[in-house]
Amino acid sequence: MKNLSAKLTAVPHAEENLCVSADVNTENPDEKSIITYVVSYYHYFSKMKALIVEGKRVGKVLDKCIEAENVIHRYEALASELLDWIDKTIAVISNQKFANSLSGVQHQLQAFTSYCTVEKPSKFQEKGNLEVLLFTIQSKLRANNQKPYVPPEGKLLADINKAWERLEKAEHERGVALRKELIRQEKLELLAQRFDHKTTMRQAWLNENQRLVSQVPSYSLIHINSSSLLKCIYLILDML
Repeated sequence: MKNLSAKLTAVPHAEENLCVSADVNTENPDEKSIITYVVSYYHYFSKMKALIVEGKRVGKVLDKCIEAENVIHRYEALASELLDWIDKTIAVISNQKFANSLSGVQHQLQAFTSYCTVEKPSKFQEKGNLEVLLFTIQSKLRANNQKPYVPPEGKLLADINKAWERLEKAEHERGVALRKELIRQEKLELLAQRFDHKTTMRQAWLNENQRLVSQVPSYSLIHINSSSLLKCIYLILDML
C-alpha cells in the first residue's frame, strides 16, 4: 500500500514533466497516443527507480566513508593516550631515588613488579589493538576505493614502537637498579644486626665488670678472674 500510494502521488508530477497528457485528454484518444502515454510513464518511473537505487548506493558509500573517518579518529585518540602513558611511565621509572631502608626498597620492588605484571600487559594489549585498528582502517578505505590513511607525525606505528622500546629500556634499568639497591640494603641490615649484637655483648661485659669492681675494695688486675679477662680480650679483638 505504501508503494502504491507513492506511485499515485508521483502521477501528477509525472504529467508535469511529460508533454503527452494533452494528447490523451480527449473523449476518443487514438491508440498511438495512448501507447505513447503509457510508455512515457513506464520510462519515467524506470528513471525514478534508477535514481532511487543510485541514491541508495551513494548513501552506502557515504556511510562507509563516515564509518572509516570515525575509526580514524578513534585510532588517533587511542594512540595519543598510549603515547602519553608511555612518556609519563618513563618519567616515573627513570627516577633512581630509592627509600633509605630495606622495607622501603622492598615496597618499591613490589610496586615495580605489580607494574610489570598488571599495568604493562594491558597497555601492551592496547598497542596490539592499535595495529589491528590501523589494518581495519586501511581495509575499509581500500574497499571504498579511497587512498590509504597515513597517521599524523608521531602517531605512526613506527613511532609507537620506538616509544615502547624506550619504555622497555627504562624498565630494564629500573629493575637492575632496584635489585642492586635491595642487595645493598640487605647488607646494611645485616651489618646493623651485627652491630646491635656486639653492642649488647659489650654492654653485658661492662655490666659484669662494674659488678666485679664494686665487690673489690681496691681495683687491681690481680682480682680479675681468668674468665673475665678472656672476655675482655675477645671483645677487643672483635672491635678490631
